[in-house]
Formats: sequence, structure tokens, C-alpha cells
Amino acid sequence: MGRREGGRGRPGGAAPAGHAACMRRRRVLAKPTVFLSIDDLTDPAPYSSGSEEPGREGGSEPRTTEQRATKRVAFHQAIKQSDTYDAAVRKAFELSGSLKMFKLGEDVPSVRDNDVFVYIGEKSKRVGKAIRDSVDITVMSSLELRRSIKSNKLVTKDAR
Repeated sequence: MGRREGGRGRPGGAAPAGHAACMRRRRVLAKPTVFLSIDDLTDPAPYSSGSEEPGREGGSEPRTTEQRATKRVAFHQAIKQSDTYDAAVRKAFELSGSLKMFKLGEDVPSVRDNDVFVYIGEKSKRVGKAIRDSVDITVMSSLELRRSIKSNKLVTKDAR
């Protein structure tokens, strides 16, 4: 008696190659999710060679992976100490959902109906509005979010 090779739940087999690896990488977010998208987060080295960065002559970008990682960590820490981050956490709590720093290359498939997309910057605004064309989400600026939290009113999709 030979066993058939097959997928999960079939005789003789584990999941097809690649299937198990894909399942391991998937994260589950409580829904609705508040996505916080900030233009500089898409670029771990936000300073161009023409801008000034404290402590670096000429404002050149970090050259090593370690320097870029250090800059990314510092940027994340600064965001987490901001009023916008506090408001996003409160919004996620009000919705009994979760908060996620939005990464364009990873998070678009995770966006679902009733999620909230908070943006800082024009690029993030365009991304949020583009996603809203295919998914029923609320898109709002950081300022709109902070105002809605201060007034304790929940901004709905109709307020877009």
C-alpha cells in the first residue's frame, strides 16, 4: 500500500512546500486595526545628502546597516513618545482593536474593512486614500485623530 503525497489532512503528507513557512510568518491582528503611517518610516534614513542632520557633517545618510538600524530605532522611540502615538493607542483601545506601524511592503494585505489609517505626510496620505479605494476604511490625519480623541468622539467613516 503506497501513501499518496499530499497536503495537510491527506494521507502521507505534510503541507505542500512553502505553505507551512507562509503560515508561520502570518501575524494575527485584533480587528479593527489602527494603522499609523509616517512618511519617514518608509525610509529608514530620512535625511538626504542635502539636509542637515545633527552630529554629521554635510547631512549624509548613514553608510552602514548598523547606523541605519540605530537611526530607525531612535525614530521609533521618538514616535512612541509623541502625542500622535498616544492618540493612536487610545483609538485602538476605544475600538477594542490593535495598533500597527504601517509598512507599505508588508501591511497592505492586512488592511480590512473598518480599520483606521492614520497618516503623517503626503506620501502616507496618498497610500491611505489609495487603500480606501478598495477597502472600507477610515483615513485621517494625525491632527484629526488627536482632535477626535481630545473631544472623546469617535470619528466614523462618514466623517471622511
